[in-house]
Amino acid sequence: MYGRAALALSLLAGITGAWRGGHPPPSTSGGGKMASAKFVTPTRMAVLDEEFLLVTDAGSQSIVKYRISDGEAVQSVAIEGKPLAIGCLDGRVYVGNDETDRIEIYSDRGTYLGALEGTGSAVGSPSDLAIDATDRLMFVVDSKACDVKVFDLDRAGGEMVYTISRKGENADEFQKPTAIAIDPVAKEVFVSDYGDEENASLNPRVLVFSYDGLYQTALSGKGGANGYRYSKPQGLAVNDLGHVFVTDAWFGEICIMDRATGEEVTTLGSYGKEPGQLWLPLDIVITGENKDLYVTNSRVHRIEVFAEGGQN
Repeated sequence: MYGRAALALSLLAGITGAWRGGHPPPSTSGGGKMASAKFVTPTRMAVLDEEFLLVTDAGSQSIVKYRISDGEAVQSVAIEGKPLAIGCLDGRVYVGNDETDRIEIYSDRGTYLGALEGTGSAVGSPSDLAIDATDRLMFVVDSKACDVKVFDLDRAGGEMVYTISRKGENADEFQKPTAIAIDPVAKEVFVSDYGDEENASLNPRVLVFSYDGLYQTALSGKGGANGYRYSKPQGLAVNDLGHVFVTDAWFGEICIMDRATGEEVTTLGSYGKEPGQLWLPLDIVITGENKDLYVTNSRVHRIEVFAEGGQN
């Protein structure tokens, strides 16, 4: 089924928050309702308890909490630094802070609890993360180090136990890794990479690894700019059909690839500012029984929603 744009979220009324570190809340009017706040740079997303959508806004240094059922924004939490990656497990929210080089931990109500402090816990640029709730592993893209750091959340302080790949010229190595998704059933890790514009053999692609770091394949498609299917692949999602959803920040679309065949299934969205169009999309999540698709539409400061788009 082809998804269509259902609505766009641009920070609705009804936001309150837990504020720390001297960051004041936004201006409000009447009973703590937000008057006219808007996203600056909606970046990454995570689903909390199947009920809420959490969105990091690197530009406003905050995390916004939406109720999925009605699209109402219910909380905004200020972050000291630059929040990028985000994920949830057991009522805790893990946030990759690009200024502190740490994975910070918050309660589901926005209270700061600390940071991962186990061995190898520093992350140069935590641009995205994914959590396997069963194996209790956190996979973090470190764009600065050009690797994926894997943390065992059951170990004291959240210890880093190994890394996946590194920067290099081989097909299984990174150039500019940006985002990540996992398939907990197949135990696979998907990492988007901008590639190297000066090396045709290192085109923009999605690299696929097993959980233990063994390279499986790359989804690079065909066509597109310079003969590449993607230009600037960013956020990823995987559905239960084995389809990989790739946001292309430059083309302004969602490319849906078949993991098994490597072929393109279809696309969603198009470049532009109108509802259903995308301008610098950075992340994507699939939610609920209907498999609605949420996309951070960064340059137009909103979240785009494609009804049932995750069923493709």
